[in-house]
Amino acid sequence: MSAKAGGSIEIVQRLFDWYNDLVKKSGTVTRDDVRRFFTDDAVMLTNDAVKCRGVEAHFKHFEDLARKMKAIEIQPFEIVVQEADRAAAYYRINFKDAEGKSGTVLDMAFWEFRDGKIAKMEELCDFVGVKVALESY
Repeated sequence: MSAKAGGSIEIVQRLFDWYNDLVKKSGTVTRDDVRRFFTDDAVMLTNDAVKCRGVEAHFKHFEDLARKMKAIEIQPFEIVVQEADRAAAYYRINFKDAEGKSGTVLDMAFWEFRDGKIAKMEELCDFVGVKVALESY
């Protein structure tokens, strides 16, 4: 199912499109970028552990990604289920770590939305190839 069908998943699709484009252009994430996509109290859980909570923590997460990844590309959604204020999707993230080793993240994510932004993301991830340890904030 394509994310272009409309609905809540478009918020995430805009985030992923922006980030993929930013990485291709070797750009830098700003706090204002984070505020465009996440509520002030947004929380992200990965494999049942809090990865980040709030705009500053999400900003630090993006900085951590930039330090530990040489290249990263979020692939199109393979499966999407959505309602007005929440969505779920399965997708892959291909990357090269800072040392140039390749890997893929298999990601099943669930999002809750408020005021046109991501308020909560809960993801279940597994790595194929090299594993990159990201910090929690």
